[in-house]
Amino acid sequence: MGDLSKNQNTVISSIVLNYRNIKSDFLVKSDLFYSWEHMGVSNIRTDNNMVIRYARPLLIVSKKFKSAFEACGIKDVLFEKIHIN
Repeated sequence: MGDLSKNQNTVISSIVLNYRNIKSDFLVKSDLFYSWEHMGVSNIRTDNNMVIRYARPLLIVSKKFKSAFEACGIKDVLFEKIHIN
């Protein structure tokens, strides 16, 4: 976890997500899915002004959605490939 006061950036490691038994007709219903995977730092106790919370959940997007971001030149968004078996 980064620290702005010390000029330290947050380091995000790559992850690999593998999903099985998801039917293709389900995937074509939307370009955006909300997941239950919470990646990153969570805090489980209060500390000064920090509240108890889980890391933010991932959003799963279609190739079409990703292409739209790229075509619009939107920066500072990280996309990771998801493997569906």
